[in-house]
Parts: sequence; structure tokens; C-alpha cells
Amino acid sequence: MSKNGKNLKQGRASNGPTLWGQSRIAAALEKTATTLSDGYLVPYYNHYYENYHSHKLPTLTRVKDIHKTHCVDARKRHYVNYALRACVLSMKKEIDENPNAKKRLAMITVNFSHKYSQKLRSLEFPTSHYGTAVMRRLASVGVDKFFIVFEAGKANKAIPELISLHAHIVLTIDPFESEEVRACLRNEFELKRDIRGSIASSSVMIQFQYTPRLYTCSPLQSALATLEQQLLGEQSQWVVDERAVFSGRIRSLKSRDPIELNIGIADYLSKELPNSIFSKGRNYYISRPLNAEIKVTASERINV
Repeated sequence: MSKNGKNLKQGRASNGPTLWGQSRIAAALEKTATTLSDGYLVPYYNHYYENYHSHKLPTLTRVKDIHKTHCVDARKRHYVNYALRACVLSMKKEIDENPNAKKRLAMITVNFSHKYSQKLRSLEFPTSHYGTAVMRRLASVGVDKFFIVFEAGKANKAIPELISLHAHIVLTIDPFESEEVRACLRNEFELKRDIRGSIASSSVMIQFQYTPRLYTCSPLQSALATLEQQLLGEQSQWVVDERAVFSGRIRSLKSRDPIELNIGIADYLSKELPNSIFSKGRNYYISRPLNAEIKVTASERINV
């Protein structure tokens, strides 16, 4: 090998790893940005969460593709929608920039009656119909940025017309405003009723936190979960879900403490998006002020 060749090889050996490492980091950061991941922490031995590792997600390259729902696993059980991710990112950004407002990310679940569910299905633009009504009601409490995902219940899938619908509304509010927000969404002509004919207590539910769960799907994953419990004990982030231990195998772990809602809520609410519950259109609605913001958010991420 020539002297020049030797020097070139030595240069690669000394400088190459550093540059290679920097490029890998840069590529990873760019991938995180273009998948709108927000530093989303993904547990490493869980078959659900691992599909949401940034490096496994499709890259968003054009703002106009933001509403496309992507399947992220071969079994077609897990999905990602960048419009919903962008909504959460925009709302979290507003929270971070205004700490004195004491607002938190919240999800409100509204359970509809059979009658109102049928009415929504009969409309030409059901998501806009309900979304506009929610916009008007939330305006009374100073909220104009939110998105809604509509889903069908699990029972009576063989007879779709008997399935009641429900809606998940994601927004930011001060927890002290919870009852006021709940009250403005309690419409007697829309909500599920109990056996006495009164509006059910579960018709409007608000949550600010959730308890992450890990579902082990192989003997190895169960063994890793068992080993972590033995080695770390109370120092482990996870505790065994006693209801999910079968034949000595741990099938499920749950977080020791609940955590604040994060961008994972967008992924959770994407699970039913491919299943159309209306005659046409998407299963979700984004308020106009928030819809304007997500285009900016997506543009910033794509151009990072």
C-alpha cells in the first residue's frame, strides 16, 4: 500500500468513528423530528410499544401527507397518524411556553346514547356536526384548540346499527376547570343513560394521566420482566399485574406510578382510524385554530 494510502487508512481509523457517530446521531435526531416523536420513551421489551420506535416509523416528508394513517406492524394492530401527533405536539408546546397558566393535557371521553349514535351515522358530515357543537360549547370556557376521535363500542359488532359511539376529546385545561368543562359537554340529548333513565355518571369522563402497561408476548420477554423484578424490586419502574400472571409467566406489567398524558395518546387514538364508522370522511375532527397550528408544526419538523 502506498504511503498516501496508509495515511488515508489511518485518517479513517482516527477520524472516521467520530464522524460516523456524529452522522448516526444526526440521522437519529432527524428521524425523531420527521416522525413527530417528541422524544417519546419506548420500553424495549414490549411488542406494542416497540412498533413506535422512531427508526421503525415512516418519515413524514410532505405536509399534505399529514392526515395519512400508517400501519406500523405486520399484524395490522398498531397505527400512527401524524396529524394527531402534531396536535399533541402543538398543545404541549403551548403548555411549556405558558407555565403560569397551569394547564395540562387532558382527554375527555364522551359516551353517546344509541339514539344519538344513529343520528350521527345518518348525517352527511357527522364529525363536523359534533365538532362544531363542541367548539361552541368549549368557547364558553375559553378553549378553542382541541381534536376529537370517534370510535365505535366493542359490543354487537355483528349488528353495527346497535353499537353506540363514543368520542375522545383531547385538549388542554386547568384541572380546576374540570367540572366546568364537563358541565358544558353534558347534553341530555346526546349522552348515554343509566338503567334509571338518567345521564350515566360515565357519560363524560376526564383524565390527565394514565398507567402504562407492558404486555409480554414470549417466554424471553416474561423472563426479562421476572429478572427485572428480582434484581430491582421497588426500584423498578414496573410492577407485576397480578391479574395477568398465568402458569408462572408474567403476561403484563404496569407502571408503578401514573404519568402525564403524552404524545402516546395520539398513537393510542389512531388504533381505530382505519375502520370507517361513518359513510364517508375521517373518524376525527380538528378544530380550525389547532388545524392551522399543526401545519406549522409539521413544516418545522420536516425542515429541521
